[in-house]
Amino acid sequence: MALHLTRFVFGAAVLAVATASVAAPPNDPASIQSHCSHKTNRTYGFICQGFALVNPNVGLEPITQVGTVTGSPTGFFEGYGTISASIGSLRQHLRGQAVFQDQTCFGHIQYRVWIALPGGVDGPELPRLDIDFSTVDGGREILGSPNNFGGLGADVPRVTCRLVETKN
Repeated sequence: MALHLTRFVFGAAVLAVATASVAAPPNDPASIQSHCSHKTNRTYGFICQGFALVNPNVGLEPITQVGTVTGSPTGFFEGYGTISASIGSLRQHLRGQAVFQDQTCFGHIQYRVWIALPGGVDGPELPRLDIDFSTVDGGREILGSPNNFGGLGADVPRVTCRLVETKN
């Protein structure tokens, strides 16, 4: 009887492991999203620098953007930053959902962007900001490149961003 019970327990354990493997394969999009969101559930300081089309009358121009952004357990990011260009400096509020594409936590995010007015009030909405990014050093850093500021051809932005986890 003990031998049959041992075989049953062993067989049930194998079945449970096999079922778990079928339920959440490593390349399952939900599993990838959860795995990578966990790595980026942090607050980051960021800097973006390069050339972008901010003022159509100027063409590509040097820009710098600096600020902080916080990731959530679901991969939703929110933060504030200041962009400096020929138009001057402009404080912005950014919100967007990251979508991770694979186990390396490479992904894409489209931020909705508003002018941040005094008192924490959102002003007019600005064009959305699309960024492709790579999560590195176990999520302690994110490297990215905006791929659209409304530019086409020669007007495509040439900007790189570095996000580094803050140690609060």
